[in-house]
Amino acid sequence: MLDIDKILKETEDIAMNQIRTVLSHATNIAIDNTPSDSGNLKGQWQVVKKGSAMSEQPDDASGARTKISAQSALDAMTIEDNITIGNNAPYARIVNDGTNKRRGSHMEEKAASFIRRAL
Repeated sequence: MLDIDKILKETEDIAMNQIRTVLSHATNIAIDNTPSDSGNLKGQWQVVKKGSAMSEQPDDASGARTKISAQSALDAMTIEDNITIGNNAPYARIVNDGTNKRRGSHMEEKAASFIRRAL
């Protein structure tokens, strides 16, 4: 006899692992493409459940702590969760998009492009 519930659970687990892997790579792409003077901008990348507030994070010039924190949030994610990957720094949008005097880093677009290609 087929245990449909078991098959569905196994399929859900496989899908979640694949989604976590893709989102982890995308988050790392965003962090790696974030310029770092003081480390504040890199340190502000966060993975939170949608609707949850992002909080001020410590500077992280290398991005290593931020990647670990993001991975922990992704590991805790369930199939029902809606998550946001974002940057809490007030100037993140300007750095991402650029100005007429400075070229944008486009870290969000690079991460989003990876997600679209992976899925």
